[in-house]
Amino acid sequence: MLKLPDDVLITEELLQTVRNMGLRRLTRSPMSRFQFEQYLIKRNVPLEVVTQVATRFEEIKLLDDREYAEMWVRSRRNTRGTGWRVLRQELKNKGISQEIIESFEITDPALEYELAYEIAVKKFRGLQRYESDVIWRRLSGFLIRRGHSSSTAMRITSELLDTLKAT
Repeated sequence: MLKLPDDVLITEELLQTVRNMGLRRLTRSPMSRFQFEQYLIKRNVPLEVVTQVATRFEEIKLLDDREYAEMWVRSRRNTRGTGWRVLRQELKNKGISQEIIESFEITDPALEYELAYEIAVKKFRGLQRYESDVIWRRLSGFLIRRGHSSSTAMRITSELLDTLKAT
C-alpha cells in the first residue's frame, strides 16, 4: 500500500509505481474505469496520479468500459440468467455510463422470456416436491430477484405449474 503525504511531488517514479500496481490488479480481472480509480484511491494514491494513470490505461485499451460492460452482460446472462433490470443496476454500481448501459439494453421480449424460461425450468425441477402455492411463491420470487419482470415471472410460473398438474 502506498503511503504518501498530501503535498507529494508527482514524479516519473511515482507514476511508474502506480502503473505497475494497476497492471498487477488488471491481470487478476478486468474492471471499469470507476472501479480502477476506486482501487487506486483506496491505496492512497493522489487523485492527480489516479486520473493520469486511468486516462493512459484507457488510451492503450487496458481500461474500456464498453468492452467491460459487454463482457459483464454476456457472463451474467450465460451463467446466471440475469434479467435486464438487475444487469442495469449492476453496471451502474460499477460506474458504467448511462449511454453504454442503454446500448446493451435488450428490448426483445421473446429473448427475455426465453432466458427466464430456461432458468425457471432448472429451478422448477428442484421444487416439484412442494405444494403448488410454495412452488408459485419460490419460483416467481426467484425470477423477479434475477431481474425479470413480474409479468414474465407470473406467466412462466403459471405455465410450469400447468405442466405439473397435467402429469
